[in-house]
Amino acid sequence: MCGPGTFALGANSHLGCGAYVNAVRGEVRIGCGVAVGPNVVIVSYSNASVPGVAVVDAHVCEDVRIGDNVFIGAGAVILPGVDVGAGAVIGAGAVVRQSVPPNALAVGVPARVVRMTMRSCNSEGQS
Repeated sequence: MCGPGTFALGANSHLGCGAYVNAVRGEVRIGCGVAVGPNVVIVSYSNASVPGVAVVDAHVCEDVRIGDNVFIGAGAVILPGVDVGAGAVIGAGAVVRQSVPPNALAVGVPARVVRMTMRSCNSEGQS
């Protein structure tokens, strides 16, 4: 059973206009330097489809964690239980139902990793 909901937004991170975060139960933790585009949906708690149970009575509750320096494009949906690794990019309109590794580009419905990004920095801080 999920505990009471918590939401944490890291330093230098922002949520675009119309972004929706549902952490009524479970936890949504967004790292530092994260850009969340407009109309993005991030949920740790949602209705579920369970045979023989009314949809209003069935729920899923799993924590969502978004690492540092992640970009989430406009209209993307991040579902319960997803971890998005540091430096990842989520394409606009993607529906993310599985975790995304660090420095990956994930796009589509459902989202899938199409390539790895080259966003890591060298010792002088240059990309």
